[in-house]
Amino acid sequence: MKLIITTVCFLLITNSFSQTLFTYGNKAVSKQTFLQSYKKNNTGNNSASTLKNYLQLFINYKLKIQAAIDEGLNTEPSVNADAQQFKNEIAENIINKQANINALVKQAYERSKKEILLAQVFVEYRNNYSATDFKQIQTAYNQLKTGKNFDAVTQIYSTDGNIKKSNGILGYITAFSLPYEIENIVYALKPKTFSNIYIGKFGYHIFYIKNERTARPARKIAQIFFSFPPNANENDKSKIIQKANKIFELLKTKVVFDSVAKQYSDDNTNALLEVSTGKFDANFEEAVFALQNIGNISAPIVSDDGVRIVQLKEIVVLPQTLNEAIAINNLKQKVENSNRLTIAKQKLLPKWMKQTNYKKATYNEKELFRYIDSFVLNKTFQSFKTITDSTVIFSTQKQKWYVIDFCLYVKLNSERKKDYSTLLKEFIEQKISNYYKQHLEDYNAEMKEQVKEFTEANLLFAVMDKHVWGNASKDTIALKEYYTQHAAQYIWQPSTAAIIVTANNATSANDALAKIKANPSNWRNITSSYGSLLNADSGRFENNQLPFTIENKKENSTTTIHVTNNPELYTFFYITHIYNNAELRNFNDAKSLVAADYQQVLENKWLQQLKIKYPVKINNTVWKSIEHN
Repeated sequence: MKLIITTVCFLLITNSFSQTLFTYGNKAVSKQTFLQSYKKNNTGNNSASTLKNYLQLFINYKLKIQAAIDEGLNTEPSVNADAQQFKNEIAENIINKQANINALVKQAYERSKKEILLAQVFVEYRNNYSATDFKQIQTAYNQLKTGKNFDAVTQIYSTDGNIKKSNGILGYITAFSLPYEIENIVYALKPKTFSNIYIGKFGYHIFYIKNERTARPARKIAQIFFSFPPNANENDKSKIIQKANKIFELLKTKVVFDSVAKQYSDDNTNALLEVSTGKFDANFEEAVFALQNIGNISAPIVSDDGVRIVQLKEIVVLPQTLNEAIAINNLKQKVENSNRLTIAKQKLLPKWMKQTNYKKATYNEKELFRYIDSFVLNKTFQSFKTITDSTVIFSTQKQKWYVIDFCLYVKLNSERKKDYSTLLKEFIEQKISNYYKQHLEDYNAEMKEQVKEFTEANLLFAVMDKHVWGNASKDTIALKEYYTQHAAQYIWQPSTAAIIVTANNATSANDALAKIKANPSNWRNITSSYGSLLNADSGRFENNQLPFTIENKKENSTTTIHVTNNPELYTFFYITHIYNNAELRNFNDAKSLVAADYQQVLENKWLQQLKIKYPVKINNTVWKSIEHN
């Protein structure tokens, strides 16, 4: 029996070692780890030489990372700050994926295709959720179930005067017009049907679909806004409307809308406003949607808060498919900013609580709430026997939260007038959500791998800068010595000295070309006057490095304008000198090339030192199994 156990252990150890591809110092790298990296980074060439070269690169990479760790670079504040920022960014993306954001985007896309004319029966809470109020909405619901006309039911049972006046009609809505919970109810209905009773914030609702239509594309507008002051009377409003009418007449003279807006508008943001169905006052929406062409300007539109003149800047057409990246990203951003993603994440909380090993502590809840009262009202704490600031409320795998944490949360949220039980539930959910996000790499393999890759890339940059790049850039004497020893390898091939000008539109390119041609010595001032519309630089360029072939080159002349697509750019050269023969580069011309070569020398010397510090041993048996696969 003892012999069998010994043999099994030996086989397990042998098998384990057989999967170790190489060791460096006391660290081991498995065959699987190497192959994962190779498959991820290899571009498709699987030759024996490519595999062998990658093994050497991978070994060097591991040595450099180990050196960075041993030198304590992983504890540098800047490295940790970068890693934390990266974690926060990708954690949000991974959690969004868990919340099935793609399904939410698809749902929003489908719903955005139609607009619904929505009506309701509404019974407001008049006596703190009294039985009378509920009985009234229940009676209305039963009447609708018997087939009674909706308009008649809302006239009889709705308690809001405006609802009665409009026969319950709220207007057309589409995706994102309503809170997500209500949107789900509405979009589940068919035309001429009604919902169950919905218990809202201010009363009971029964929703009814009057009609449906194809959605109108949203509009992006600029606006000139004249606000009504608080408590403005009719005379005050009339003066502001007259001012808006005068500005409208001014706009008819073809003055620039944006300039007038900057001068007169009470809206200082100058941001474009996206208008879609169901988001704004119906009169305002109709005036905006009446604008058909880009640049159209509306007559003054009077609303409760002021007067607006708007200009149509963009028509936001819904994409034909979910493959149109820009439009879908816009829709995705709306999903991220709406409460639908929050609701989806809320549903993940039970799973997160289980994963993080959430445990509620044992304590007297009534005494806890009395303690909170004392804290908020600054009363004495002498009468409490089981609750103190350091009493644990709940814990996770790596952290505990105490009574003092909850006290501070309540104090910060005291204006919300919620009972302590509700605030405690919110507190736990918030802290668990934050904890899960901060420790996501413990629960998500994708996150763990991405953080590892980012951290190692940061360490690689830091350690290379310390041992190679920084030294090469600072040691000018060593660079010049290296250049002197290897000057023969730094050769100018046949080349052209020129001013290269690139513009993002044809008008600027043609205009700059004419000006430079007339006064080439002033090219810097000429090109800088175009701002971001144009870029220019001068230098000597080997002919095979030029972005396009120049026919019939002549000194002190301009080329024709060369147009590229994706992105559309317009480029021309002003040629100052032509070098037809190969010649040695001087140190300044060769400096960037010398620095790159010298960096390689420094890196090779450093790697030799690392291989002495961390001896590398390759398991040839495992390597052959990789080579022959």
